[in-house]
Amino acid sequence: MADILSQEEVDALLAAVSEGEAPPEHAEPPPARRYHVAKYDFKRPERVSKEQFRGFQTLSELFARDLSTALGGSLRAIARVAVVSVDQTTYDEYVLSISNPTSYNIIQLPPIEGNLILEFSPSLIFPIIDRLLGGRGVSIAKARELTEIEQKLVVKIIEIVLGTLVRAWRHLEQFSWKLVAQESDPQIVQIVTGSEIVLSIRFEVSVGDISGTMTLCLPVVTIEPILDKVGAEYTFYGARPEHKGPHAAAMVEEIVLHANAKVEAYMAGSAISVKDLLRLQVGDIVRLDNSVSDESSVTVSVCGKPKFKAKQGRLGNKQAIQIVARLR
Repeated sequence: MADILSQEEVDALLAAVSEGEAPPEHAEPPPARRYHVAKYDFKRPERVSKEQFRGFQTLSELFARDLSTALGGSLRAIARVAVVSVDQTTYDEYVLSISNPTSYNIIQLPPIEGNLILEFSPSLIFPIIDRLLGGRGVSIAKARELTEIEQKLVVKIIEIVLGTLVRAWRHLEQFSWKLVAQESDPQIVQIVTGSEIVLSIRFEVSVGDISGTMTLCLPVVTIEPILDKVGAEYTFYGARPEHKGPHAAAMVEEIVLHANAKVEAYMAGSAISVKDLLRLQVGDIVRLDNSVSDESSVTVSVCGKPKFKAKQGRLGNKQAIQIVARLR
């Protein structure tokens, strides 16, 4: 049965129509709400925030700068270290990006738990080993596995790199480091599951005329205790406490005091004719202009500039000099 309107309802409808307030017979539906849809890969979840990511980039640049100085002094060559990339990827993808064979070193940074990876490409580590053995830093034609002796020499480079890393990260935590193992095949090393997210930091290292890559693999599950500190203090370069006031001067002083300077000691020469020079034979003696009784016959130069006067002597079974005066 159809509904019958009362007189009051009829009057109300007529009043609404006369005032123009009656709803239209066919009202348009409200516009559909638009949602922002973002892509998300469940195989590679983003576990490091943008602030923490930028913080690691800043830390890596500071570490690269300090490592350039440390490597240059130890290898007696011009060294340059630059950050190539900071990527968030899975451990399987990181391993596939590494050459095989390579110098694959498993390390620990107590007090954080778990293992990290420090890797040197063959194009970098073999010339460095050659330089450590007194060569000119010649690369090899074909990559091969490192011998036991070469692994021992790599430890010296690891000491320099990790010592610099601990100093660069000292505001996050008082770290120490430990070398757990050394391998040549990255496929046989499993520090985390293959699907675990890692932070891969790649550096371009140049020593003299050679260059190669060095990578640092940081599993997120391992570095999770320090992620908040990285995001809070290192998001912006100027936010680091050591770059304010007297801290900056202390940092510069520390770098300068640990820099290496070439020191040479030499005695005054002697003038001889070209005729006598051409007749020199093994066992001949050339008299110098210095007097044996002169206790300041040795000149000491620092980076090629004369700085001190000294006298010659012996310390144990090695030759030595004793500073007696400063040159102005």
